[in-house]
Amino acid sequence: EVSFGQDRALVVWDRILMPDGSSITISEPGSDVSGYAGFKDRTDHHWDRVLAAAGLATLLGIGAELGPGEDGDIERAIRRGTTDTINEAGQRAVDRSLGVQPSITIRPGWPVRVLVTKDLVLRPYPETAP
Repeated sequence: EVSFGQDRALVVWDRILMPDGSSITISEPGSDVSGYAGFKDRTDHHWDRVLAAAGLATLLGIGAELGPGEDGDIERAIRRGTTDTINEAGQRAVDRSLGVQPSITIRPGWPVRVLVTKDLVLRPYPETAP
């Protein structure tokens, strides 16, 4: 699961597949070429959605506050209730936009490393004739 503000894709290598079809379980983290955990390439934090929701919330709040200054008690109560409801709806839209997970894309061919932290026991591998 990707959380808000995250910009690295965390990867765990489960196993190594050998050319003969056998495999070795490793369960080791993947890292970039600098040795940092995970891979960092392209990240879309969806700021356009957050800014659009914040702008909409602001416009709704301004629109609800506008109106004649001299109201009776009933009009004032209706406006206050409407303003509170509209502000709450705008805040929920912003909260939903902030809850959208970033999209992390790792392009094909991106350089990676597997840091193995335990001994691997490899059986002798037969040489193939050219």
